[in-house]
Amino acid sequence: MRLVIIGNGLAATRLVESLTERAPGRFEITLIGEERVHAYNRIQLSPVLGGEKEAAATQLHDESWYRTRGITVVCGERVRAVDISARTLRTYSRQFVWDELVFATGSRPFVPPIPGSHLPHVFTFRTLEDVNAILAMPGPAVVLGGGVLGVEAAAALRQQGDNVTLVHRGPWLMEQQLDQQAGLLLEQALGERGIGCELNAGLSQIAPDSVTLSDGRTLAATRVVLATGVLPNIALAQASRVPCGRGILVDNQMRTAMEGISAIGECCELNGETWGLVAPCLAQAEILAARLAGECVAPFTPTQNGMRLKVTGIELFS
Repeated sequence: MRLVIIGNGLAATRLVESLTERAPGRFEITLIGEERVHAYNRIQLSPVLGGEKEAAATQLHDESWYRTRGITVVCGERVRAVDISARTLRTYSRQFVWDELVFATGSRPFVPPIPGSHLPHVFTFRTLEDVNAILAMPGPAVVLGGGVLGVEAAAALRQQGDNVTLVHRGPWLMEQQLDQQAGLLLEQALGERGIGCELNAGLSQIAPDSVTLSDGRTLAATRVVLATGVLPNIALAQASRVPCGRGILVDNQMRTAMEGISAIGECCELNGETWGLVAPCLAQAEILAARLAGECVAPFTPTQNGMRLKVTGIELFS
């Protein structure tokens, strides 16, 4: 049976890991990813940005791992169209036939409509390519967004010795995970590391060498990192007429409304909920692997998950 997985991230990798253990040799598996490298641990991007870890150390499996399991990996290609009636999909260079199709397309960074956000020194923080681009441009940095990712990005850049200011629209840092007292303690810990925090603030303009805050003040910035949240990456599913809400709509066994099409990870939605943490996405992959292998499957039930901040010297668990 031909199984094609669109996406090559953590959820897709867990799916093939589990499926090849549960049903070895039963599926002819193809993984198609837009990034030019094999799957890596995306949650380790902050240590890579901070110089604590080499990019190669984040790779999940090498070429031989896929080869010995008969898995075809296509890197650096975008799926441009899915034909559900013909059960085919096309990239810009080739066509694939599938019996089972899985959307594991993850999420995409949200870029707020700030004048100047298109400039070449403005970056999102989502991929290894983003990390390399940020590190290639020296000078003072402004990080917009005081959630988990923004705090980690600011701390990592400061660890590289850069002058960093963290700008956050909320009254305290990481308000979705922390109460006010904990947020103030985190702000103090970052300040001790030389990171300035501008709270209850936003950016009204990005210029080539500075940013303008919402109150009119300017800050020097030859790099601007946007850590302003993510959105489920559903454009391809929508174009293929797979039912979507905020994410790709699935049931509790990760099926879409289309026969033979499933979705897992940050791109999917169940009962109005989407997921940005790793644990539920991996659980979804295990459930789908069990179903595809023909096993009796327990339904996916969302649970509360913990979050640990990846900033050396700051022990923070929520």
